[in-house]
Amino acid sequence: MIVQNRNKPQQRLGGCLMKEDPNIGYFEKERYNKKYGNRYTKALKTVDEGKVKKYVVPDSHIERWIVVGSKKEYIIVDDIYCSCYDFYRSVLQLQEIDKCYHLLAKMIAAKSQRYDTIEITFQQFQKYLLEWL
Repeated sequence: MIVQNRNKPQQRLGGCLMKEDPNIGYFEKERYNKKYGNRYTKALKTVDEGKVKKYVVPDSHIERWIVVGSKKEYIIVDDIYCSCYDFYRSVLQLQEIDKCYHLLAKMIAAKSQRYDTIEITFQQFQKYLLEWL
């Protein structure tokens, strides 16, 4: 397994609401903070703590995003699905919101390039997929 560490900018994301990150505009931050509140704050903290991972199978088109949550690792699919209970309950059932904090963390990490890339074999991918789901 090969891990490529994320490029860490000098500023902390959550500590200053990413004010210094040129990839994320001020109004975008304010809009997300207003819309998602605590979920946005948790997402920033999750990115700060390096809990967003991109698993890649070389020489294939397979890549999966994983966010390490408070209870387990959750799989993110195409910025529209997360395997966590909050997504199931708050997004799908109650339709209170359109994203859980894991989805937000993945989107922030991808945009700011603050995630770990982990290369795995196809056999490892199959094993991990069972764990993630």
